[in-house]
Amino acid sequence: AICNQQISSVLLLIAISVVWYWLFVAVVSKRYAAINARVMARTATSDYKMQELKASSPMMALYQKEAKRFFSSALYVTNTGMGVIMTLIIAILCLVQGGGTIMSGFIVGSGMDMMGLQCAIPFFFSAVLSMTTTTSSALSLEGKSLWIIKSMPIEDSIVFKSKILFNLSLLLPTAVIVGVITILAFRPTTFLVAVWYIITPVVFSFLT
Repeated sequence: AICNQQISSVLLLIAISVVWYWLFVAVVSKRYAAINARVMARTATSDYKMQELKASSPMMALYQKEAKRFFSSALYVTNTGMGVIMTLIIAILCLVQGGGTIMSGFIVGSGMDMMGLQCAIPFFFSAVLSMTTTTSSALSLEGKSLWIIKSMPIEDSIVFKSKILFNLSLLLPTAVIVGVITILAFRPTTFLVAVWYIITPVVFSFLT
């Protein structure tokens, strides 16, 4: 629409976006109280049984603590985990629709050649994947319990590494899976480009 100056297409995009958003608000607003109560509700049980205690290293204990905090909060997952979800969805859509069809559309609109576009694809997926940064708010979410970690006889670096390790456990498997899917979808012309489809998001994961 922008390249061909098609005003009708731009207006159609705006109209669809507004109507879709209005429908979403109209539906959710009627059940918001029930949805919010169910999401925020927590259940408690008193059926306690003595079992064998398991010990682990400080790093793994803090890692497991991060994982429990992440998956126990719908808001935490929504705000920091969408990069992983969106990357997988886009990659699967590319595989279903066919990489050739998608690339031909980009070539017409951008003027890039096939090789240049193939080399740019992993950077696009890496950028979306890097939206998942659980570490950006991890310390803030400790809240009043932060003093417990500070009082432990462990180095600060171990605390930070445990948070980084959990973020990597979300990003690295996704990076490899998305890399394989994009190779199948876009079928790069050279082996080196195919390798970059996996290496690029993996490097971005460590950088993130």
